[in-house]
Amino acid sequence: MARYEGMCASNKFRAYTSNARYLRALTAGAPRIGLDGKPAGTVTPEEEAVAKKRLSESVNETPPQVKVAPAGQAAPELPAVRPAAETEKPPAPKRLSLADLREAGRRRREAAA
Repeated sequence: MARYEGMCASNKFRAYTSNARYLRALTAGAPRIGLDGKPAGTVTPEEEAVAKKRLSESVNETPPQVKVAPAGQAAPELPAVRPAAETEKPPAPKRLSLADLREAGRRRREAAA
């Protein structure tokens, strides 16, 4: 839990139990592990349902809202969004085969001679 250093205990537990990995692991009948690392009961179907609800809520969070300028002021310019076709990476160059490398070596030797 090194990434939780400097947080009070309640905030550490909140951050840990809000983690998507933790929520996905809560399945009914699975062993619940205590802070000492030993089994401490089993996960109930109700706890699984709550975990699934919290997980879906965290995935479906709304994106940040765009701030609107007050009346009489110019709205801030937003960066232009490019269509996906323009932002795709170019195709990788063709990988050379052994025959290609041999041919390149032959040409170098001929040019040097």
